[in-house]
Amino acid sequence: MGSLPPRIASSLDSAMNEEFEIVGWRLRGAVTASDAQAALALVEPACQPSPPAVVAQALARCFAATRSRASEDADTEAALAVMMEELIEFPPDVVRHVLRGWARREKWRPSLAELRERCERESRARRSLCRALRAAAGADEGRAGERRG
Repeated sequence: MGSLPPRIASSLDSAMNEEFEIVGWRLRGAVTASDAQAALALVEPACQPSPPAVVAQALARCFAATRSRASEDADTEAALAVMMEELIEFPPDVVRHVLRGWARREKWRPSLAELRERCERESRARRSLCRALRAAAGADEGRAGERRG
């Protein structure tokens, strides 16, 4: 948060869950569209989807380090294809972190549901910050348009 414009950083309130993890952000008070846009330019790249090659590499690494439960190669290929399609929506660092963590802690290969849940949890706060900044940038521009009209 240190790289955000000071007026944005001082206007942010975090929402935490029962485990004291930040799960969302809210902007309190009025912020200018230019401040919100400057902050969004810093934050939005961290919310971009993963390139398919990044997801494929991370999945291959995880699958190489974990064991499958009596499946055939065709099942594994199909699972990889589905997982890759589903996980590209998450930022690359999140996908890598989740899959590397899984391979280090777990013996068995993950299900899609398990990976999506962990990726959602890891990216929830930054996605919330992007939404709050987009809303602030758009809301301020809308008010400026009303004043001109």
